[in-house]
Amino acid sequence: MSSTKASALLEALIQRGIQITLDGEDLCVRAPRGVMSTDDWEVVRESKSELLELLRRRHTPTLSFPDYPWRRQVATWPVEWRQRWGEQSNTFELAGLGWLEAEREAFQNVKAEKQAAESPAAAKRKVPI
Repeated sequence: MSSTKASALLEALIQRGIQITLDGEDLCVRAPRGVMSTDDWEVVRESKSELLELLRRRHTPTLSFPDYPWRRQVATWPVEWRQRWGEQSNTFELAGLGWLEAEREAFQNVKAEKQAAESPAAAKRKVPI
């Protein structure tokens, strides 16, 4: 496979939400559940040396997923809310959701909890010590 074909393959995979990074002399592939077909895995295996070379030339240790809007918002939350989001996301993923759906669902749940906890009605319910 030529360098141009390897580059096109890598870009096509990234567009589908598939992350390919360097892990020493190996490729690390992470994809949402059900996105990678057996044919995709075979193409990646056959193109491993070209993909490794391409990633090394880009001087990029990782290629990240597209920017998901909830991640920017979660990053601004206090640590206890970020931790709650991460725990819920992990729970959803363990229950069978793909990581993307798990993150999105956890974000919606924790955002609603956070808004309810920060509402003026919630402040009135607090009992001073």
